[in-house]
Amino acid sequence: MKILNKKISKLLFEARDNLMSQSELGLAVGVDRSMISNYENSKSSIPLDLLLEMSKVLDSTELKWEAIGTPVRIAYLDIVNQSLDTTRWIMTNGQKGGEAQEMIDALHQLDEIGVFNKLDPEQYSDRERDIAYYVADQIMDVLTCGAMCLKALKERVGINLSKVEDDSERKMVAKGYRSGNRNEKGTNRQVSALVNSY
Repeated sequence: MKILNKKISKLLFEARDNLMSQSELGLAVGVDRSMISNYENSKSSIPLDLLLEMSKVLDSTELKWEAIGTPVRIAYLDIVNQSLDTTRWIMTNGQKGGEAQEMIDALHQLDEIGVFNKLDPEQYSDRERDIAYYVADQIMDVLTCGAMCLKALKERVGINLSKVEDDSERKMVAKGYRSGNRNEKGTNRQVSALVNSY
């Protein structure tokens, strides 16, 4: 899969510009400087695997998120029954009330570490950073289960995940969480990226 998208080109330029030269990025990912220039100027489509590698080299969550619809890679649970019943049980009835309840409980710990008052990563102690990792781990569990659930709903019920994506995007715009100026078709297809990773 290749991506030609002005927003991604802009994000690539912004992520790279103050960090390294086009030549240095090209060397790090195995392409010529001129290709990096073409990618940044929307003159060439970027292969998805290369875009993900560049997002890793540049440590750009925004670039990765725009490319695949999620800031993290979602694990495929290959030894778990992929049925809707199993997914629902893991989310709601597992240990401590399920993955969803564990995430909610973990999110409350953000108040404990003062995450809403501290703006600089240097302000956090090692203990507070460990709590943040624990919260992130619980969020990852729910993302993984959510992707499994979407896959199961698609297969069992026949829902159209493109419709789910579009409805979700409209809802986020209506709630004021996302800008509504999505000019370029195919950007930020979060549900497909999650489900297709399976």
